[in-house]
Amino acid sequence: MKSVAIIFIALFTTSFGADAGDSCATLMCMSGKLVGASTGKSCAGPMADYFKIVRFDRHGYSENKTKNARQACLDSCSSETTGEGKRINDKFGTMRVGS
Repeated sequence: MKSVAIIFIALFTTSFGADAGDSCATLMCMSGKLVGASTGKSCAGPMADYFKIVRFDRHGYSENKTKNARQACLDSCSSETTGEGKRINDKFGTMRVGS
């Protein structure tokens, strides 16, 4: 599983690049993070984009709304058909970075 994800990430970053603001780049970079692979500098922007998605409700930070918004971001990548986005979001969906 790890080798498949790493190969997929390598192919994706060589073919398409990892531009900030691209949900597919975010998906690929976060896939690498999920399996513990070194993601490199090209993934800094896409991973930051994912963790910048933060939602609040009247009580403050909302884990549920944040997780749902992050899932919507990952789901907007049309090539995501394996359920990898859900696995990523299950692990990192409610995590706050820099708080």
